[in-house]
Amino acid sequence: MNTLDLLQDLLYLDRDFISSYYEVVTGEAATTHFTHQEGKKAGAAIPIFSAELSAVEIKSYNVSSLQMLSRVLDQLGTFAVLDLPRLAGKKQTAYGWINGRLSAAVTKSTRHTSKGEEKILAEDRYFTLHATEEPSLALITSESNFQSGINALTRLQSTILKDFSLHVRAFVRVLPSSTHIGHLVAVPLVILEGTGTEN
Repeated sequence: MNTLDLLQDLLYLDRDFISSYYEVVTGEAATTHFTHQEGKKAGAAIPIFSAELSAVEIKSYNVSSLQMLSRVLDQLGTFAVLDLPRLAGKKQTAYGWINGRLSAAVTKSTRHTSKGEEKILAEDRYFTLHATEEPSLALITSESNFQSGINALTRLQSTILKDFSLHVRAFVRVLPSSTHIGHLVAVPLVILEGTGTEN
């Protein structure tokens, strides 16, 4: 796939993952330096074992994240398509591809008051990935990893969005956990439009 086609198909890219994977595959190490950030308790008397300092690694490459993905996509393609039914109940993470439909979802936790009124206790908006076989995946996403505008679809799901279902091919990390409605939980690393098998 050439870079222009990849840009047009790309919906989601975890840049931390792809830069690390690029380094492993190509052997090209990044220029790296660390900075220390002081926590919110700056100036307060802080116990010695709670210094409220964190180290942040900053990487610098001579290529963009899109170019990185283009160069390692063939290697990523060697990972197998995940067998989701076999992953249910497993106690370890699994990396691989999923062909399916990307959708937006809203779940609400409610209770009824003594007056019979429904009160919303919590509300979550998220993306789901539906493959040919159950279970589906509930995706833990980061807004900054989406291509422009895509992430807004979850906010629109409970207002003006009538329908959203997009055929995709996604490289994911499936976690050893599930939701109350039976979805497996996964972290998407790469999501490409139009390359999934239709179902």
